[in-house]
Amino acid sequence: MACFLGPWAAAGQPVASVAGRILDRTTDRPVVDAVVSLAGTGREAVTNSAGVFRLGEVPAGAYRLEVRHLAYGVQSDTIRVEAGQRLSLEIALSPEAIQLEPLQVEVYSARDLRARASGVRFTEVTRPQLEAAALRGMDLADLLRTAVPSIRVMGNQALAGHPICVEFRGARFGRYDGICRSPAVYVDGVPILNPTYLYGTLPAQDVARIEVVPPAEAGARFGTGALWGALVIETVPPGARGRDEELRLRPADAGPFDWSREAAPHNWKRALAFSLAANGLGLAAGVALADRCIEIVPPSYDRLGSRCPTWSTLLTATAAVALPAAGSALGATLGGRTDRSQGVFTAGLIAGTMALVPGYALVISSRRSEWEKTGMVGKLLLAVGAPVAATFSDGIFRMLRAPEPSGGRGSAPPPPPTDGGNRLP
Repeated sequence: MACFLGPWAAAGQPVASVAGRILDRTTDRPVVDAVVSLAGTGREAVTNSAGVFRLGEVPAGAYRLEVRHLAYGVQSDTIRVEAGQRLSLEIALSPEAIQLEPLQVEVYSARDLRARASGVRFTEVTRPQLEAAALRGMDLADLLRTAVPSIRVMGNQALAGHPICVEFRGARFGRYDGICRSPAVYVDGVPILNPTYLYGTLPAQDVARIEVVPPAEAGARFGTGALWGALVIETVPPGARGRDEELRLRPADAGPFDWSREAAPHNWKRALAFSLAANGLGLAAGVALADRCIEIVPPSYDRLGSRCPTWSTLLTATAAVALPAAGSALGATLGGRTDRSQGVFTAGLIAGTMALVPGYALVISSRRSEWEKTGMVGKLLLAVGAPVAATFSDGIFRMLRAPEPSGGRGSAPPPPPTDGGNRLP
């Protein structure tokens, strides 16, 4: 703190005064709301909007002048005041934040506040417990028996529609008298008049939350109708359970493959070349096997005949389609493989088969109609259509490959994620 003293004496005044102005050392702007005090005297003042302060009726003597501000900390200097003197100061401060004591903030939900105010144990059946019960096929009675120790369930649950008695363990004294002291049950805020039939019919998968209110609190919250306790049940909203199950069953990379994850686009030329070669080999083998058993019966060529037993005929016919389809799919999958993904063999197999079946049909039809163009189209589908379909499916239906060990072949760091085409830091 820098002080520039400008004293002058005023004759005949037994006491002195201290006034001044406080400025920011860097900006020369006034420091507002700074507390200026003389240590040990109890005299202090606060600077106004112009940074000015004044301490009046100060006895003569040496004092320690302290300046306190939240942004500038505590700074001090020694001054000496003479009798009858009006001391004028200009003080320049450098920013220095004050270290405050740490604050601890506690946030309570409505459930926590209700539990703290009730003075009794708060019991709630949570969603994870409900999901576990739903996987085991439990109904509401089974769930209450296993999840809430203070609940007692009586009745024959093996008979559908049979009433089930649910009671709090402290609600009965002495022997069983045949009367069920059932707690009041509220489903989505609606009271259930006869809940004994509800326990065995409400599946756990339809329940979102259950609050168990003991008899000591239920009467105060719900009135005389809940003297034996209460169960507050919230069900799953219509349609919500289906969406949750769909999200759980849906694979993480369902849908079209995101090519922004790859450093380069799909290499369809290599995939098509591999698929053409593998399809040609599979087509040659399949047709050779089929020719051993299957023939187009002349002279009408309107039906197929077989020279082999039934099972051999079926196997060779299947091979004529399966071998080239599998070759097309395998070639496209291997040829289109990238550092981070590979094609789905099943998708390529189906796409190739969809081109091969009409191709064979057109070739057989051309023998009967003697129309050469029909046969050419069929052969084109067999030789080229299946590889093209498999290559197209390889570019659309892909899955991420498992990362290889560090330093292994094909291992590469994944590219940074993108957001709308812009790379994120």
